[in-house]
Amino acid sequence: MKHLVLIGGGHAHALVLKRWAKAPLANVRLTLVDPVLKPSYTGMLPGYVAGHYTRAQLDIDLPALAKAAGGTLITAAANRIDADRRRIGFDGHPQLTFDVASIDIGAHNRMPTRHEAPSIDSVPLKPLAAFATAWDGYVERVRAAPTDRVQSIVIVGGGVGGIEIAFAMTHRLTALGALAPAVSILDASKTPLAGLHPRQRRHLIRKLTAAGIEYLPGRRVHRIENRTVFVEDGTTYAADFIVSAVGAQAHPWLAECGLPTTHGFLNVDRFLRCGGEGSPVFAAGDCAHMIENSREKAGVFAVRQAPVLHNNLRAALGHGALAAFEPQRDYLKIVSLGRKSATALKFGHAVSSGLLWTLKDQIDRRFMDALR
Repeated sequence: MKHLVLIGGGHAHALVLKRWAKAPLANVRLTLVDPVLKPSYTGMLPGYVAGHYTRAQLDIDLPALAKAAGGTLITAAANRIDADRRRIGFDGHPQLTFDVASIDIGAHNRMPTRHEAPSIDSVPLKPLAAFATAWDGYVERVRAAPTDRVQSIVIVGGGVGGIEIAFAMTHRLTALGALAPAVSILDASKTPLAGLHPRQRRHLIRKLTAAGIEYLPGRRVHRIENRTVFVEDGTTYAADFIVSAVGAQAHPWLAECGLPTTHGFLNVDRFLRCGGEGSPVFAAGDCAHMIENSREKAGVFAVRQAPVLHNNLRAALGHGALAAFEPQRDYLKIVSLGRKSATALKFGHAVSSGLLWTLKDQIDRRFMDALR
């Protein structure tokens, strides 16, 4: 009997569990490890923040997936892995031995500089489930606030993820009857949305302006404390709710586990192996860095890695041959605009419409329905 351990309940592992349930290997014991029983789905988070989805629609039910796959779920956080001795260590749980392991623990958005501990009014966007819970609490406080009380939110990080959340928050606060909600985005880069084509930048900036969202480039934050954001130029921004949506940061223990990393993310080859030929450890999703064809951190890659990862885990367990993962260079990005409208970004173009939100809604619902 061989032991397969999946560390983390990210999107790739959720889909691996679905496939495993359909065709389990008789000689393999499966264990899933994650400290969160119901992680949130990235694609539906903006819609949840905007009030279009319930929490039950947002969260992935790991216990049900593990049970369907005939596996065991352990609620613990991994903090070390020894690939040579094939052992995994945890906080508050005995170590596990494995024959093959896979890591899909995502990334986080905590500030890399001084940052207060996450609280009810200052949270990183990732992990998503913790953010969703903090947002729920803030929404309840807004419901209880006087209707003439202006609500202020600061989002640190001006990427597409931060912008999408800004649209969603503005829509939700307006729907709650908040008076002229003040949502500001602080971007460290002096060029707004530097990773996008100029036409796409201009399009999204116009949408932000129309929604009353303040986008402030060239604001490098160096600390957050007492509901105040401190910028390096001496400017301060007070807020009722602060979100850190800076670029993806690797979980620190990955760089300490002896496997090769880039900026703390696990290096994987085209077969999604960590450590090269013969390695018993694989990785997928945001915690992985594809060394042969590096791409930005995006949920679409985790989803598309899933069938290849599933195949290669079986191959490493002695069933079949390895397959290579070949990511596309460009993909359709659909950015929610808070209300039931969205902007599509691809090939340097940007188009907005209600039909695009409907398309995104259908894609996300199909993904979640497949996991239930």
